[in-house]
Amino acid sequence: MEGIAKMSAEEREIEQKMIKIISGMPKIVQERFKVLHMLSDERSKINDEFDLKVKELQMKFAEKKRPLLEHRNKIVSGEVTDFSDYVTKFDAAVPELETIVAGIVKSDKDNEDDDPEKPHVATDVSHLKDVVGVPDFWSRAVKQN
Repeated sequence: MEGIAKMSAEEREIEQKMIKIISGMPKIVQERFKVLHMLSDERSKINDEFDLKVKELQMKFAEKKRPLLEHRNKIVSGEVTDFSDYVTKFDAAVPELETIVAGIVKSDKDNEDDDPEKPHVATDVSHLKDVVGVPDFWSRAVKQN
C-alpha cells in the first residue's frame, strides 16, 4: 500500500484500469496477467532506482567538473592570466600524447578526407596578442562545432 500512496493521480488511474482489465479476464488467464503486472511493477521500481542513481551520479560528476569550468571561464574572460601550472602539466604530457597520436591508424575512409597536397593551416589567433582572455571563444567554438 505504501507504493500506491507515492503514485501520482495519473499513475493511480492507470493502475485502477489495469486491475479492472485483469479482473474482467477469464479466471484461467487472470493469474498469469496478475503475475505479469507485478513483474512490470517490480521492473518499474528498478527503473526508478536506476534513474535516481544516474541523477545522483550526474550531480556528483557535475560537481567535480564545476571548478574546472569556472577556471576555464576565468581564463576566457581574462580574470586569470597566470597559466604556469597548467603549461608545465601540458608540456609534461606532450611526449605521451605524441606517442598515442603516432599509434593511431587511420582507416581508408579517414584518409579520403585528407588531401595530401592541402597543407595544414594553423588557427589564426593573432587578434588575441594584445587582448586579455579569449573574448570570442564561445562564438568560435559554436561556429566550428
